Amino acid sequence: MSVINDPLTPSVKCYLAALVAMFTALFGEPAEAHENVQEEPLVQAAPELKPAEEGRSGEAMFKQACASCHSLEYDSNRDLLTLWDRKGPSLVSAGSKYRDEWLQDWLQEPVAIRPAGYLAYRRTLVGDDGDKISTAFKDKHLAVDESKARLLTDFLAQQQLPLNPYPAFNGTPVIKGAIHFNKILGCGSCHRVGDKGGVTGPGFDSASSRYQAQWLTSYMQDPYYWDTVPMPKLRVRSDQLVAMTDYLMLDRDSALFGEESAAQVSMREKLYRDKPPQDVSSIEGRAEKIYQIACSQCHGISGDGLGLNSSFLAQEPRNHTSAKEMKKLSNEHLFKVIKFGGVSVDKSTLMPAWGALIKDKDIEALVAYLRQLSQTENPKGRR
Repeated sequence: MSVINDPLTPSVKCYLAALVAMFTALFGEPAEAHENVQEEPLVQAAPELKPAEEGRSGEAMFKQACASCHSLEYDSNRDLLTLWDRKGPSLVSAGSKYRDEWLQDWLQEPVAIRPAGYLAYRRTLVGDDGDKISTAFKDKHLAVDESKARLLTDFLAQQQLPLNPYPAFNGTPVIKGAIHFNKILGCGSCHRVGDKGGVTGPGFDSASSRYQAQWLTSYMQDPYYWDTVPMPKLRVRSDQLVAMTDYLMLDRDSALFGEESAAQVSMREKLYRDKPPQDVSSIEGRAEKIYQIACSQCHGISGDGLGLNSSFLAQEPRNHTSAKEMKKLSNEHLFKVIKFGGVSVDKSTLMPAWGALIKDKDIEALVAYLRQLSQTENPKGRR
């Protein structure tokens, strides 16, 4: 049968032409017309995008310049070691977390939010007078122009998780947010507000312009709902949550965007050294990696109790290398304090409970690692 006499040929051609027209209308010209979109670095001149592409260009730029460091996948595994090779925080809930105005400005002029950078153990130096942050390792983040920042912000605003349910009531003057944050619950051990607090967690000077208040309350109630993070889950009441949210969301002059104060300069001189950070590539043991991620912030990279946050704590962290101290503690005691926190053994509330994140078998491995650090054995007659 000849092609000319084929009654289906005109219909097929019309059908294919209609498909091409429909896809062109929806997605613009074929991909080869815009090959440079994926190849050009974000810091260079932006590619010309047709109107049909504008709705998805933010996603294209994210895949091109951000996806190598930031994930948009929800991780329900809740294993701390998934952070070991992660270069930046997850943005799976960026739209629930950040205020659009702040994010758009930050993408154009990115500044450090964590004084010690993301996952501080990677840029920590060990010294006789305690751990310090290496100035030789500088976190660099791409800066984009206003139009790209707007497109990226619009795309990230779509990355949302529903607020996990929590009982939220009005605060009461009896509950002092600052006292709970810094002393009772120990959040200030890692997080800095003004010239007070630790340096391994995000600072809160710009919290009022950076975060959405409902997200902040929800996050403090259950951080593991949102992401796998080296932050303990606290037992906290709704009135405490509201009070701390109000405290953190106060409209402060952000030190991040202004000149350094005398206190900040003093802190930098105290905490920073101009030497290369430690090499963590040779660390293989699972327990040692967990220790570096979660414990070294206060107890130190080498376990000597002189971690980056140690000088900001009201109670000195335990020296895990001290045989004198560690030989008095049973394996059962060590397991209990790691899983349930310092209050479980009548010690400081500044030692948080890690049982909601670190599994029992990993806590047992941590106990064995502490024995290795201190070169001690489980006291006789005790488990």
